[in-house]
Amino acid sequence: MKLTFAFSPNRFASFVAASFAALVFFTPTTMAQTTPAAVEDPFIWLEEVLGEKPLAWVRERNADSNKVLTARTEYAPIKAQLLEVLNSKDRIPAISRR
Repeated sequence: MKLTFAFSPNRFASFVAASFAALVFFTPTTMAQTTPAAVEDPFIWLEEVLGEKPLAWVRERNADSNKVLTARTEYAPIKAQLLEVLNSKDRIPAISRR
């Protein structure tokens, strides 16, 4: 039986070793231990999910994403298909216990 790789066995071994190292060395516990407690998170203000500043930031990001997505040629047909499915009267009935 002959094994074929999409890339050389040496590169595959390097990939496996790097993946293992990432799993071992960058676990949340390890990162928490190596991160100094004195360093503050510059994005902590985003944790206030109902605050005006975070909501304004999200609105800006959504507007940017909307521009990029709607500019794509496949956006309109996909949107039409999804709306057709979501607004369809041929829905699966909900099951309820009596």
